[in-house]
Amino acid sequence: MNRSFDLVIVGAGIVGCMVAYFSRQVLDRRRVLIVDHGFVASGTTGHSPGHCHPQGFDARQRDLTDRSIAFFEAAAPKLPPALFRRKRLFGVVARERAASVVGSYVRGQPRIADADRARQICGSLGLTIDPGQDIHCDGFTFFGQPVAIAHHLAKSFVSEGGSLWEGRHVSGIEEDGSRWRLVLADGQTVSSERVVVSIGPWLSGSALAAPFKEVPFRRKKVCALHVYAELPEDAPLIYFHDDDSYLMPRDDLGYWIFSFASPDWDCALSPASLVIDERDRQIALSVLKKYRDDMVELATGGRLGCDSYAPDFNPGAWPDASGRVVLAGLGSGYGFRLSPAVAADALNLLFPGADVRTERGLE
Repeated sequence: MNRSFDLVIVGAGIVGCMVAYFSRQVLDRRRVLIVDHGFVASGTTGHSPGHCHPQGFDARQRDLTDRSIAFFEAAAPKLPPALFRRKRLFGVVARERAASVVGSYVRGQPRIADADRARQICGSLGLTIDPGQDIHCDGFTFFGQPVAIAHHLAKSFVSEGGSLWEGRHVSGIEEDGSRWRLVLADGQTVSSERVVVSIGPWLSGSALAAPFKEVPFRRKKVCALHVYAELPEDAPLIYFHDDDSYLMPRDDLGYWIFSFASPDWDCALSPASLVIDERDRQIALSVLKKYRDDMVELATGGRLGCDSYAPDFNPGAWPDASGRVVLAGLGSGYGFRLSPAVAADALNLLFPGADVRTERGLE
């Protein structure tokens, strides 16, 4: 078994799998390894609802969004139809913020509905809004299957000679001359010229955080309820901008996902701690009641995980002092939808002069 590589990627979530896929633009795949303490997409990616909203709240996020959506749009024709597709989009937003929100979209820019159209939309979608809120319409968003896409990328990587080690925990990293030595929990070691660390919230407390002491980050709980209400044909995604929440139809599963903002920072990673508790449910239902009161009694169960957050809420890539180890991710709740651009940035940092591009899609 080969234990010497040009690039080792620690973490087989969606960002790690994107890095592995894009590595074909700079390296021979046979010299690249992905290693994960679990399985492909078994961490934070496994809990992602799959919403790829084509919006950015600042210039940095709009750039990441634009480049990432370019990848997904180019890749979509080569993916099974259910893995990535467009969805109609409506949004509710305070009137004083409406113009700036609409202007923040990088694809499918919506428009503000006039009073008659707003009433028609509210009636068809069963929405209640405040007099001071507007509805935006005629836009679109995207929905993807994060786990299936990660597996698709990993399969492509392995088919071209890449190595994937699952169930192998990396417990340490040491500089070894011009290379890095990664120590596995079972005592074995791996050597690599360059390393990408993409382990999401598990970075906290890990020896792999040592090269990135200057990169501040925190963990936060990410929650959504499942709502077993009627799903009309071609049901749209409805974004509630003032409450950082949205309703996303999962017609393939028979329910709506109601994603809402949890206030729980620095959450523990244990299964016993990562639960939707009574406070989470009350927070979610207080928002849902404002817009779709009829759904409150139909909300039960849900999905949750934990993500790592950068101070500016933008995922990204950060090099260590040597420039040969890069932290990729800090998904900040946007890990799936921004993963292509984050992965490309990580490789461009590791390989100065490289020009890893996202818009080439799946090749």
